[in-house]
Amino acid sequence: MLSKRFFPRKLNLLSRSEGLFILARYFCAFLVVLEAFFFARILGPKSYGSYALIVQMAVFLLFLVVGSGQSYVYAYYKKNDPSLDQFYAAGALGHYLLAVLVAAIFAYFFRPLYIISVVVFLIQAPYFITEPMLRVRNYYALNAFGKGFSSIVTLAITGIWLLWKGSWVSARLDLSTAFRLMVLGNIIGYAIYYWIIGGKKYLGIKPLLILKSLGNGQSWARYYTILRIGVPLAAPGLVWLVFTYLDRLFIEHYRPATVLSTYALAWQLSQGAILTLASLNLVSAVRIGENVSQEPAQLRTEMRHQFTRTIAASAITFTALIAGTFLLSRTVYRDYHNLVIITFLLSAGYIGYNIWGSVSSLLFYERRILTQNLGHGLVLLVSLAGNILAIRFNLWYGVPVALTSLALIIFSIWFVIYVRNFARALPAGQQSVVTV
Repeated sequence: MLSKRFFPRKLNLLSRSEGLFILARYFCAFLVVLEAFFFARILGPKSYGSYALIVQMAVFLLFLVVGSGQSYVYAYYKKNDPSLDQFYAAGALGHYLLAVLVAAIFAYFFRPLYIISVVVFLIQAPYFITEPMLRVRNYYALNAFGKGFSSIVTLAITGIWLLWKGSWVSARLDLSTAFRLMVLGNIIGYAIYYWIIGGKKYLGIKPLLILKSLGNGQSWARYYTILRIGVPLAAPGLVWLVFTYLDRLFIEHYRPATVLSTYALAWQLSQGAILTLASLNLVSAVRIGENVSQEPAQLRTEMRHQFTRTIAASAITFTALIAGTFLLSRTVYRDYHNLVIITFLLSAGYIGYNIWGSVSSLLFYERRILTQNLGHGLVLLVSLAGNILAIRFNLWYGVPVALTSLALIIFSIWFVIYVRNFARALPAGQQSVVTV
């Protein structure tokens, strides 16, 4: 039984600014999910899985720039360097452009269709670079609108295209046209977002100076100094990123296209539903960062608050997700077989992981990540072994999904206990400094 100290009698779940942030993210998430639902319907179960994998693979390319954003967040709280923004933005931009080049060469020679993923990643690169800069300034709601704008534009131009073709009633689209409309929607939508955040009101960085700094060796050297810290700190995220794509890559290669489509839709439903938890965790990371230099008792109080409200939100989220998925599986997505059970299995593990995520940032700030790396690595191995066994013995594809969700739940429970004990061990009157 958890201690009463983790569950204070009076719990204020959200401040006004955090509540607005959650509403903004949910509004934009609704647009993203609506876009996914729309394309799942007009492409059908034979094509939607391939479309979703290409779109989602753009985010997977973040592994090539691992450590960049984490480096900035760490340096922002630990270094307090007023010139940090400018050289980080210049260094990160060069880093992302190099990653795009590497990914494009790989896709050209091995998986040409993934060139589309590289293009989408290039369009979204400034968003990924500026997101941590806006986050530490508490501009939570503004961050949410990047993807939201692209979804609005993509839905609008796709609807116009279907009306122009006179196929709105039948509502079917071929895969190549869907890719073209999606890329165009991303270009226009993110251009709107970049125009909004480009002024001095939010970041105060100068785009022309950033471009000029790309050829400045000093900027690269300073960026490298924080990147050396950020890459090890980002290692758990890198392992996690590989883990999240493992199931679908096995499904794409060994299972029918309809199975990939069901998994992709279940994934989208799960990710949309846990957006509240992910949003709370972004806030938690900032709040814990703001208290990491305070007395340990004050830090532990903040951590208890973040953990408790995430548990409360997770119960509501999980119930609403399963009820909503059941309704969808009986109406517009009747041809997506096993949608409810796959969504249940996926979301159970990810919700558990997001509960632990409410306090995980303490390990990031204290550079205590070796144990976290081992935990993520074990979950990845469970997923890999489950998928190999399922293919070897011709098991249902839900078996490895269930195994990895169970591993995630066990991992999350153990790590909540680990972080709690670690926070209690922090010495009074000084900030803990722990090496990797």
